[in-house]
Amino acid sequence: MLRPLHDVGEELIEWASGDVRRVPTGFSLFDDRMSGGVAQGEVMLFLARTGVGKTWFALNVIDANPDTPAIFMSYEMHARLLLQRLAAVHTGVRTSQIEEEIARDGYSPALQKTIDAFPKLRFVDDATTGLGDLANMIDEYEAENGERPAFLAIDFLELIPSFGMTKTEGVWEISRAVKQLARQSNIGILLLHQVNRGEGRKQSKGGETIKNEGHRALSMTDASYGGEQLADYIVGMYRPGLDPEMPEYERKSRERDVRLQFLKTRTDGGIHPMGVQHDWDPRNGRIREIRFERRDPWA
Repeated sequence: MLRPLHDVGEELIEWASGDVRRVPTGFSLFDDRMSGGVAQGEVMLFLARTGVGKTWFALNVIDANPDTPAIFMSYEMHARLLLQRLAAVHTGVRTSQIEEEIARDGYSPALQKTIDAFPKLRFVDDATTGLGDLANMIDEYEAENGERPAFLAIDFLELIPSFGMTKTEGVWEISRAVKQLARQSNIGILLLHQVNRGEGRKQSKGGETIKNEGHRALSMTDASYGGEQLADYIVGMYRPGLDPEMPEYERKSRERDVRLQFLKTRTDGGIHPMGVQHDWDPRNGRIREIRFERRDPWA
């Protein structure tokens, strides 16, 4: 379809002056480089290795947008467990405490507070859901709630059904379909991508085993198994304390150390490939910026 600039200009004005233009991630490292967040029609690809915390990151982004109409599609985790984790992130209460309160009292203040705080959030946890089904769900959301969802989180890329294709073909085709879904549905998408464990290996009594390298910084080549060309932004996360060669006392002291990376952008914000240290609380999954305050030694 050939579009004259006048029509495109009118669309830009309508979009830029609308109520919902971008969905912030809640992390200044990203939002400052993305003009405020993920725009409708854009895809943010989030890279992490196994056990680093992909789902926790996505729930922290959801927590930063309680008033945003959103859908969280999980191919990995049941909705009840997602809600439990979101309640922990939102209230700071341990997931174990929430479960204990429900088992004891049939009620959890943290759970109820979270349910009340996110009236526009919907979970989908059917592992057979295809991208075409998600497109229909976006329309269904609008029909039921009178407004179109502005944000979709997908956890995670490798689990989206891709029948009759190899892994490489599936990841590439799904990435392209996700980008098409974002543009056609005019929705911002956070697509979680579980990259391989890493090339590090160690010898064990049973033979050679692959060592999880979740402690190492990620690069654009880690996404090359599919989809990085189609993403508008690529970000990543790693945890230095996961290094299996690190002494136990040091691993324990760095348990809360997570590094968020900015690897690709289509704007002029600049990348940050080695990442910025953030604080991750393993009790409730909260990821928070570390603010260093200058103090006057003579004060």
